[in-house]
Amino acid sequence: MSPRSQKITVSMPYTILALIALCMLLTACDLYEDSTLNTTKMRLEESRYAESFDVKNLDEGKMFEIVRYYEKHGDGPLGLTVSYDPQSRSAGAMVAGDEAARIAKYLHKKGIVNVQSGIMPVVDSGSDMKVLITFDSYKATAPAGCEAMGGTKDHTEDLNNEYKLGCTRDMLVARQLARPADLKGRRISPTTDGRRVANSTETYRTGVPNEPLIGESASGEE
Repeated sequence: MSPRSQKITVSMPYTILALIALCMLLTACDLYEDSTLNTTKMRLEESRYAESFDVKNLDEGKMFEIVRYYEKHGDGPLGLTVSYDPQSRSAGAMVAGDEAARIAKYLHKKGIVNVQSGIMPVVDSGSDMKVLITFDSYKATAPAGCEAMGGTKDHTEDLNNEYKLGCTRDMLVARQLARPADLKGRRISPTTDGRRVANSTETYRTGVPNEPLIGESASGEE
């Protein structure tokens, strides 16, 4: 083998490696493609529910509707304020207090324990008392930038549509949440003792069986 041919043979692998590296550098920009999967989370929109009712028309049926709405969308304390005319002889502060207690009792009975009730004088409001009910309201919506896929409802099919897979699913799930406020997660007290919480698992880890539960007898029998 001549020295020239030997030189070409030895340098050939390095030439091939150089060409491969050059191709990778030139095509690096085309290797990345935006994901077609939706990676954002559902949103939780907060608003303030505030509605006024005539006390005389606020029957059990209407109050039940308020309870159902609070159970699905509400969270936190429910404010209940009955307004009255301080100059009225038939619908003064005492009557307003009785009405506030009546409404609050019904709400407690239906499971709304955090009710903040009160009365408020309103001059020249007449004998028709009103009750104002307020609380924080939450609604779950689709992730930001999401839209329904083509072919659903009024959305037409678009071949150039940059639709993110999973958006329609998240939109439907957001509508079906029983309590959108649960998306906020659980409230954890900042004063919680971590060691105290961990102690509850020590017995389980050591394999010691739990003591049997013994109920109390209301009749006094052992």
